[in-house]
Amino acid sequence: MSTTGERTGAGAALSRPQVRLPLEMGLLLLGAELTRRLELPWSVAGLVFAALALVQGLRALRAMGRARRRGEDGVTPFGTAMVAVGVALAGGLLAVQALTLAFYPVVAEHRECTERALTNTARAACDERLQERLDEIVLSRVSPGA
Repeated sequence: MSTTGERTGAGAALSRPQVRLPLEMGLLLLGAELTRRLELPWSVAGLVFAALALVQGLRALRAMGRARRRGEDGVTPFGTAMVAVGVALAGGLLAVQALTLAFYPVVAEHRECTERALTNTARAACDERLQERLDEIVLSRVSPGA
């Protein structure tokens, strides 16, 4: 152990933002995925986790860009690409969570219908009803006079 107060090994690597921020983004993405299918009000946690993952991913990309400009070791194009994929995943999860919460009554009705459905035909009818309800909502928003 160093007596000068400097970190060595894994502690030193984790103290660098270009390493710490992608790890935090990954953990937040995991939290978003694990809480995505919970019932309200707990499903809001998935939305929060996805938003935080997106923010951490963007901060990680910025930190990696700064580290690359300074010429620091450990910032590879592959690592940057993987963080960019994580940012895209976080954005997608955020959009899915937001839409699920926006259409919660319709989604909850569909979930109840599929839980009661005993046959594949009944499940298909539930899916068809969901599609009809979503089409009604979208059409009423696009053309309010119709």
